[in-house]
Parts: sequence; C-alpha cells; structure tokens
Amino acid sequence: RPQTTTAAPLAANATAVARPIPVPPPETRATVPALASGARTDRGVPATLRRGPPRDQRRALGVADVPKIVDRDLRREEVVEATWRLMARVGIDRVSIRDIAAEAGCSTGVISHYFRDKDDVLRSALRLVWARERSRIASRTTELRGLAALGVLAAAVLPVDDEQSLEMAVWVSFWSRAFGDPILAAEQLRYYDEWLELLRRHFREARDDGEIAPTREPSLEARRLAALVDGLGIQAIFESRRSSPDGPGPDVCGIVADHLQGLRSDQGDITTVVS
Repeated sequence: RPQTTTAAPLAANATAVARPIPVPPPETRATVPALASGARTDRGVPATLRRGPPRDQRRALGVADVPKIVDRDLRREEVVEATWRLMARVGIDRVSIRDIAAEAGCSTGVISHYFRDKDDVLRSALRLVWARERSRIASRTTELRGLAALGVLAAAVLPVDDEQSLEMAVWVSFWSRAFGDPILAAEQLRYYDEWLELLRRHFREARDDGEIAPTREPSLEARRLAALVDGLGIQAIFESRRSSPDGPGPDVCGIVADHLQGLRSDQGDITTVVS
C-alpha cells in the first residue's frame, strides 16, 4: 500500500499521545492512596467521574439497572426503634404512622411496605423488646444458675441505662393497650409466661443447690420476684421523668440483691398468706 494512506492518522495519533493530559484542580484530586490490597479508591474524585452513564443512556445500550439492596430486617428494626422513642415521649395511644415516619426519617409509604398497618408496627415493637431482653439474658447467664443467675437476670431487664429504660417504658405502655387488643394481649401473656418460667427454673436450681429453704415454692418465688421487678421498673421510669428530682432514683439492682440475699439467709418457711 502507498505509505501516504497511514501517514496522516499516525501523525494525528502521535500528536494525541504527545498532548499533555489535563490535571484536575487540587481540590478534586484523590487524597487517599490505593488500599494495601492494591484496590483503587475513588475518594476525592468528582462524582461525575465516578458515576456510570446516565440511566437513559444505560437503557439505550441495553444495560439493566442494578437494584438497590436494602436490609429488610434492619429497616424494620429502625422503624420499630423510632416507634419506641415516640411511645416513650407521647404514649402509645398518640403514636401515628405519620409521626413514626417522621421519627424514622422516611415516608409513610416505606412503613406501608414493611408493615401491614399501625397494629403490625406496635406488635413488632413488643416482639423486639422481648427479643433483645431474651438475647441479653442468655448472654449474661450462660454459666450461672440459682440466685446468682436471678440477680443478673433482673439486672438485664431493669431500667439501669438508657436502652433498658426505653425498653421498660415500651413494655409498660403495652399493658393498657393489651386490654383492647386480644391479639396483643395473647402475645404479651406468652412473653410473660416465658419470663416466669425462666424465673421458676432458676429458683428450682437455688432450692436444689441449698441456696434457699427446701420449703420455698419456686412458682411463688418467681411471682414475687416478677412483681418486684415490675414495680421497681415502673418506679424508676417515673422517677426519671421528674423535672427537679429530689435525688437519684431507686437502686433497683440493689433492692433485688437485698431480696435475694434475704431468701438465701432465711432457711425457714415464711410463706405469707394474703387475705
């Protein structure tokens, strides 16, 4: 072929190669080096350089959109936690879907996508309270039994910090709601039965290990401790709402410890009959 047929393109290419590559301004350059693995990082690179073609161009080229990956369980949990905060502030009866959406930072459509209705949100709130308490109890009492397990168990549900105070406030809020909601009432009773059985089991261990008198009835002691924990929890929640507290709230864990120590030191039958 004649040499002149490629001379012009070659010259143009040589000119293109020789032309200096424009350097972006300092404020747009990547300031973070590549990762140790050799992977590139786009931090600091203008967004217009990081993005792919616009959606309409991708569709014209037949490139499918990549669906946004959403953790369904995490999203539901975020909505439920927002519901908790509202319940603690304004009460369960004043919570609305619109308020929950505003608290969670999402639209009401998002809530409708993950929950059937407001009742579904509220029941999910109760389930999450018990799920977290159950997990906390299991992790803290793995190698404990008897009275030692009971003391740790009570401390795992009493309002001793912000998280457990919020859970206790939510749990108490459901008591009045359950009277008008048979489904919620049945679910709450199921959780409470599970709680009582957990207490009975450790009281049986305490009796078998000789920590308490053999005449102590585990079922009755479980009821007593459950009532003590509930009462202390309510007192602590309301004490925390004082605008000008007279002093620190009740030492809820200390009161439970004193109660259990009294059971340990007493070896007689002091079963009380309330008439």
